[in-house]
Amino acid sequence: MTICDIIREVFESEEMKDYLCDNTDKIDKFDIKEMIAGSPMITLQRKLEMFEELAESEDLNGELAEAEDEREREFIIWNSYAEIVKYTRDAVAALNDTAKPAVFLVKTIICWDDEKDSYDEEEITPFTSYEKAAEYIKAQEEIYDEDLRLWFDVEKWEKDESGNLNYAWSYLVVKGQIYFCSSYNVDHHNQCIQNPDVNLPVPFLAGDIVEVHELPFARKRHVILLDIDDNCDCCAVWQAYVTEDGFIRANAFKHGHVFDKCWWATSPLFRVEKFQGTLDSDEEVLYRIKEFMKKIPETDRRNQLFEIFKYVSDNNIHSREITEEYLNSVRDKLL
Repeated sequence: MTICDIIREVFESEEMKDYLCDNTDKIDKFDIKEMIAGSPMITLQRKLEMFEELAESEDLNGELAEAEDEREREFIIWNSYAEIVKYTRDAVAALNDTAKPAVFLVKTIICWDDEKDSYDEEEITPFTSYEKAAEYIKAQEEIYDEDLRLWFDVEKWEKDESGNLNYAWSYLVVKGQIYFCSSYNVDHHNQCIQNPDVNLPVPFLAGDIVEVHELPFARKRHVILLDIDDNCDCCAVWQAYVTEDGFIRANAFKHGHVFDKCWWATSPLFRVEKFQGTLDSDEEVLYRIKEFMKKIPETDRRNQLFEIFKYVSDNNIHSREITEEYLNSVRDKLL
């Protein structure tokens, strides 16, 4: 399994697949762990299989032997494939482990409107095994329309010797499959958890309008990329977009801020694609921003756009107020 094999399986975006496969020299072990663990495209079981294969070819003893001090050795272990394999195996095994009495708490989460990210959370339903919880999840999925945005948050609580229930693991289930797991007792970097902060280079340019979504967790939306900078730093790629309420926000694209109300969502990088359609409603403002960008000399563009859209974002300016005249007035005020 090559790095490119992994990329093509864990990303939906064809543009990201092609670009990353052409630039594997920019991808290290930390990046590979993040892209597998945070992918919404493959199940938890498949993530474990990938990490197990990577761990088999990992020369962990060799890396540790070359470490200069204990701190570096700790980092090597923390960043190893073997470490995430250990915890992911534990999470998978815990689903059917009956060594301790346990309760599985299932919460059904539903989004009724494709144009919004407001959710209903149904009452938690308890089960004495994951098998029973899975049967309930399947029955719930059959009740609702298959196009409805629907998923399940499942928590396992284990009974200790004193008869108390203690939290063990959480699982995120979509269409009957587990995609993510987490535990308060494990470092988040070594869990297959939703991660909005995946930092990888992108194939896009300043001025591109791209489409992102994290279905079922987050509706489709569009952003305009204001600046790419070195494309390496986590905050290098700067974006502007329109919130659900019509306000302009500007921030770092790679930190997933565009999914501001969707704590279930992971990174926008997995499904991002250049937008070729027609924007409507409040998002039409992105065309006006694109035209404004073209009129700024390239040597000044980065600094000016940062200052202008930071002001617009911080002051809750609505998209309908964004005209060339308004943006020029902000530039005159600030610069």
